[in-house]
Amino acid sequence: MKIILSRHGKPDLAKLDESDGEYSGLLNGRQLRNWLRDYNAAKVDNSYPPNKASLTAIQSCETQITSDLERAIDSCRILGVENHQVNAVFQEAGFPIPQNCFLKLPLNIWLLCLRLVWFIGYSSNAESFKDASARSKDAANKLQDIAYKKGSVSLVGHGIMNRLIAKQLLAAGWQKTYSKQETKYWGFSVFEKNHVEGS
Repeated sequence: MKIILSRHGKPDLAKLDESDGEYSGLLNGRQLRNWLRDYNAAKVDNSYPPNKASLTAIQSCETQITSDLERAIDSCRILGVENHQVNAVFQEAGFPIPQNCFLKLPLNIWLLCLRLVWFIGYSSNAESFKDASARSKDAANKLQDIAYKKGSVSLVGHGIMNRLIAKQLLAAGWQKTYSKQETKYWGFSVFEKNHVEGS
């Protein structure tokens, strides 16, 4: 049996970069919320196509599945996968957003700091790390169920959630047999496990 966890392609941030300067320089809490909203609605940049290894690996699976975020769904289109399943359980873990925050920081500093504090328990206006970890178990179970029935399944997902799902798969006895730039856009990892009848 085989499960492939892949990351979506590079989001098309051109419209965000051209947003009348709203997202340039220092951002306050309101601007950060708007940027995250627009980021989650962004499709994939067609000028950064998937590598041949990603195309071959994902298309080789009997079943393809993706999160319900636009960048993941659009990645399936670029990969030539039309009949894929869409499920919100594979959605990326969100960023906590502080309420009424007037602090101004560069976007990359905001994202780094918020992800770090999210890992240690801060989850204002977002799913907590604990809840995301529990969701990753549900996601891993769904992938395993499909693999048991179909033999292979690929997920076009997201960086943090894919890592949490990978942890669940390893705990369930799956072996990571291959990876190619798994944390990069279009990167992927392959997990395999022998199917024992009656298990």
